[in-house]
Amino acid sequence: MAPDSGRHVGAWLLFAFLWWPAEAQADDQRALLSVTINQVDKGEVLVVIRGPDVLVGLRTLEQLGIHSFSGSRESIGGETLVSLASLAPGVTFDFDERALALRISAQPELLDSVVRNLASGRPDIEFRRDTSAFANYAINVRGAHSYDVFTDLGFSTHGAFLGTTVSAVSDRQLSRGLTSATFDQRQNLRRIVVGDAFANGGLLGGGMLLGGVTVSKEYSVDPYFVRYPTFNLSGAITTPSIAEVYVNDRLVGTEQLAPGQFALSQLPVTTGRNDARVVIRDAFGGVRELSASYYLTTTVLARGLHEYQYGVGVERTGFGIDSWSYGRTGLIARHRVGLTDSVTLGGRFEATAKLASGGPTLNLRTSFGEFQAAAAFSTARVGGAGTGSAAAAGYTYSGHRFSAGGSARLMSTAYATTNLGVTDDKTRVDSAAFVSVSIGPRGSLTLQSHNAKMYLSPETTRTSLISSTRLNSRVDLSVTGSVEQGSGGSAWEGFAGISMRVGAKTLASVSAQRIDGARQAVTEVQRWLPVGTGWGYRLHAENGDRNFASGNVVYQGPYGRYEARRDMIDGIASTAVSVNGGLVAMNGGVYATRPIQDSYALIRVPDVAGVRAYVSNQEVGRTDGNGNLLIPNLLSYYGNVLNISDQDVPLDNSVAAVRKTVAPPYRGGALVVFPVRRVQNAQGLIELEIDGQTVAPSFGQLTVTTTSGSVESPIGERGEFYLENLAPGPHDAIVQYGDTSCAFTLTMPISAAPSVALGTLRCEARP
Repeated sequence: MAPDSGRHVGAWLLFAFLWWPAEAQADDQRALLSVTINQVDKGEVLVVIRGPDVLVGLRTLEQLGIHSFSGSRESIGGETLVSLASLAPGVTFDFDERALALRISAQPELLDSVVRNLASGRPDIEFRRDTSAFANYAINVRGAHSYDVFTDLGFSTHGAFLGTTVSAVSDRQLSRGLTSATFDQRQNLRRIVVGDAFANGGLLGGGMLLGGVTVSKEYSVDPYFVRYPTFNLSGAITTPSIAEVYVNDRLVGTEQLAPGQFALSQLPVTTGRNDARVVIRDAFGGVRELSASYYLTTTVLARGLHEYQYGVGVERTGFGIDSWSYGRTGLIARHRVGLTDSVTLGGRFEATAKLASGGPTLNLRTSFGEFQAAAAFSTARVGGAGTGSAAAAGYTYSGHRFSAGGSARLMSTAYATTNLGVTDDKTRVDSAAFVSVSIGPRGSLTLQSHNAKMYLSPETTRTSLISSTRLNSRVDLSVTGSVEQGSGGSAWEGFAGISMRVGAKTLASVSAQRIDGARQAVTEVQRWLPVGTGWGYRLHAENGDRNFASGNVVYQGPYGRYEARRDMIDGIASTAVSVNGGLVAMNGGVYATRPIQDSYALIRVPDVAGVRAYVSNQEVGRTDGNGNLLIPNLLSYYGNVLNISDQDVPLDNSVAAVRKTVAPPYRGGALVVFPVRRVQNAQGLIELEIDGQTVAPSFGQLTVTTTSGSVESPIGERGEFYLENLAPGPHDAIVQYGDTSCAFTLTMPISAAPSVALGTLRCEARP
């Protein structure tokens, strides 16, 4: 034993002699050992050494990360100790007396489980619900006597939104569109709409535009919530390791893992079949691999999650023509629940005074695709009377190289829903199927067929072959051929086109097509609008059995969007001009802007004009004379990344932050303030009078006490000092120079200059 180790053990032997409990055995020794578990350092632990065995406290083992063990236990000094020797073979150990080290090896199932989430995760978001209002307008003029005007009005406060639309057409009276109040409950992922809302019955169901109350599970209020079953991989390791995670042969992450069981959750996968593997490299250079396949579908809910919509009210009729026309009372409800991560069961029900219709639905996820099925029954006393039934089923498989699927739907003659009457023509059998294969790394070929057999209409069958090839990073080729067969015979259609991206904003395409026996050659060039201000255009020309040309130019400014369009059809020309924009009232101001489509934000850099602002690193404008900039068309509830350029902030100002991630409410506004602080510095020299001699307190310290705290400055070799943001007036100051302290009063003059010269200040140091 080394001398130092002997002294260490001897100290513990003395401790044992003086304080050893009576129940301890004579050969027991207490020792403070450095402990490692599966090569991971756990620090120093107090243990009992008993011959070849080592006893460790029960609570200590659990704190070290070893769980779910039994073993021999005994109480010494009121503490429960566990014999490590009794835990074999799950736990083995080695006591190094020379190094005073205890090296423990434990099976992974006894160690802490580690769960690593590989999803991109929720960013650090600031959720805002600021009170605001907007008014969109759109004016379209076609020729001398045709026009239409559209307005969209909205008011948002504390997350609630009240909105309505109004339109006027040259040949019709003013009409009201949708009017509703929307209340989003983000914590419960629920949306309540009072007013006009569309209620949808889902598969085999109908739909109604209801004026009433609609309650739905709305996952869009938390877009980072994962509602579908996710792909997880798990395993166990005995040494510290590095895991490389690959999904579809693409590296998606690298994780450092401690010994024990691990689970990698929410692997980033795409819809359809995914193949994942984890390459584990342990501390000894060993490599092993775990692999698994997973089929992701967005139709199956994760276990325990619900999806629903319940709507009740009066049906809105004459929409777009009549403002206050309502008809029958109706109820539409649908609900689905994830029974497991593979099975989602649901049902639907809809009813009016003369109709009831509903039935169950099933979504099933398997490793070889997804299945969907529904059944429905109805009874009606409108447009005829009767009891009807319907059924639907479908299957889809989506893989890397091969995809296929099919569906079928059947209805009886008397089946009815809220928008399908008993006497309406219905689908006797409607079936569709497709097969798609990849051709090399850039191409695909799809064969699809659709057959519709109606009760009152002729049967039709349409078969199409679609080919798509990416020739290079900028050029795509598409070819389609279709044959439609019906009672009148067969007709075929064809399309072949090539498109090319020119720069970052322009797309050009040339194609030839045959539709309904007419042959056309089509040329088109389009430039997309930018995120901020800028212009775009679209030129479209068709030559063949019909000649048609169209062109439009759009300018997107900070306060609106302006478009001019010219069409020429067989020599007859028409011109249209449109102007649309919006006004936003927020935080005591009114701001002109482009039309508000979803949400918006008001950026404030108080009293600083000309500061550039960015959305997701795309420049969108500059602040006005008051330091304000209205940014339209943000995504509600998403983390929108807003930046300002600190280079545009004057040098005599400092800004605490230049980037914020903000989530506005549904069709509401967010006030985003980037506070700036004016920076004023004071400079000068300081001298000390010590025993009648003038001394520069080189490399000392100057401390000035203000009402808001202390301001400090190091002193230079010649007595130079530099202070920031001192309020005007007298302040207590102290110079610390070696063992000498000198107190005096420093007076800051009133000045608007960014830099104030205080000259030479003197302080007399007294004994």
